[in-house]
Amino acid sequence: MKKFYTILCGLALACGMTANAYDLVTFEDFDMCADGHAFIPYEYPMVYSGDFLFSCYSNNGYWNGVTVSRTTSNTFAGLDDQYNSITGGGCDGSNAFAIAYYSEYDANNSEQYPEINELSECAPFYPEYVYVTNTAYAVNSMENGDAYAKKFDENDYLKVIFKGMAIDWDKEPVELVETGTQVEFYLAKDGKIVKDWQKVDLSALGEVDLIRMVMDSSDKGTWGINTPTYFAFDNFKASKTPVDPSTGISDVKVSGSKAVKTIENGQVVITKDGKRYNVAGQMIK
Repeated sequence: MKKFYTILCGLALACGMTANAYDLVTFEDFDMCADGHAFIPYEYPMVYSGDFLFSCYSNNGYWNGVTVSRTTSNTFAGLDDQYNSITGGGCDGSNAFAIAYYSEYDANNSEQYPEINELSECAPFYPEYVYVTNTAYAVNSMENGDAYAKKFDENDYLKVIFKGMAIDWDKEPVELVETGTQVEFYLAKDGKIVKDWQKVDLSALGEVDLIRMVMDSSDKGTWGINTPTYFAFDNFKASKTPVDPSTGISDVKVSGSKAVKTIENGQVVITKDGKRYNVAGQMIK
């Protein structure tokens, strides 16, 4: 990926860690759903918090990607409960949190994934951590089985995979490619199912243009994963530049790339050299 940086040497020591930090993403600032309810992106698919946009899609009456929930129930009795976390709320007892739904079908056929995009700086970012837990829907299925999925035993697993993605500007049209780094977190493994908020270290992803989230399970069939591919996440943290652990001071850089990210109809559009692309690298007419 092409990168053009200008080093602001005089600012590095003065601003250092302050200039480096994004605000913690807590979803509390997302005001498109009331307390006790979830945002269902059928008509207005756009999820944001702080300096980040989270991909969500509406497909003929159902959704995939990321949405925001303010529900307080931790049980599952039907699809109306698909927005419930197993903890009955957000991390640290907060009201709002995100629900990610990975649709294997839409990922394979339409390049639709739960993803995290940075918008304020139009630049790469450095993920630090995120808190993750199960949804009530997934736990109910793993503990009891359902019409599509088996009851889990000690040999089964469910995991989420965070993949670093970069835009390759050397391609025409541009391509979204994996950076080669990823972080895996098991929501269930060895007979244990996660039922609390757990911190996931994302620093191994390094510099990314976005984070793509996919899921995997031991329970698969002809049509792919049988286990409900949902998880909850909250309190996402990222930096604008990497921090030197020996000094605690970051390289302060400003992107001079001609690429500009904007939002159109709830989706990220990247403009470079007069041409417009989606995050999958497909040219938009």
